[in-house]
Amino acid sequence: MRWTTICFDLDNTLYDHEKAFQKTIKAVFVSIRKQLNSEAPFVHEDRWFEVFKYHCDLFWQEYEEGSLTQEQYRIKRYEETMHVFRLPSSAREALSFHQEYEQRLPEFSELYESVPDLLESLTKSNVRLGIITNGSEELQKEKFYQLELDRWIDRRHLFISETAEAPKPKAAIFDEALQHLGSRREQALFVGDSWDHDVKGAENAGWEAFYVNTRGEENDHSSKTVRKFSNFNKAALYLKEIAEEGRRSDV
Repeated sequence: MRWTTICFDLDNTLYDHEKAFQKTIKAVFVSIRKQLNSEAPFVHEDRWFEVFKYHCDLFWQEYEEGSLTQEQYRIKRYEETMHVFRLPSSAREALSFHQEYEQRLPEFSELYESVPDLLESLTKSNVRLGIITNGSEELQKEKFYQLELDRWIDRRHLFISETAEAPKPKAAIFDEALQHLGSRREQALFVGDSWDHDVKGAENAGWEAFYVNTRGEENDHSSKTVRKFSNFNKAALYLKEIAEEGRRSDV
């Protein structure tokens, strides 16, 4: 096998985070709608989500640039959405909404269909597996267990930016993963869906990288060393073939 270590991003790489996000947000809004005063206008969850997603995207750059904290970003996108529909809202209610969202997100998360077979194949090939993900420790750990990734990946090999205090694309979190996995960077591969965070981060740390465009984003990213895939299933098929070929050559 060409790589002795393969690590993956989590959100939108091993499972469809966008789909889980949409389902969870709608479910939480439905529960809130039931608690509203009978005089409040009825808003369908599909329409509410459309406007909520619009505000997510509208204020995202401010959050990315640090003009808004995560708490401020969450309050703003929620309150602005509620305001559009003339529904009551407050900062406290906005934070409560997002707390319920985080609690319920794992239940709506499902692995891409090819993930189990791939991880099983890589395990048989004695490849060291890990996950490097940005996000909060509590939420990412809950997703990890809900998706049953611990069947193939040791919990100690789940590297979360909040714990490492080094979010991707910083090389430090990749270096930490190598140290814990007992690997060398020239034998390590990282698979992720974000060019800026995953691909660039891996390259900065001296890893090889696969770019999996699971969200179908239009881009002009180019690199002679990065292999690209339009979805995870294609990446999984490629890696599985390499793993099986490696096992045959060892017989």
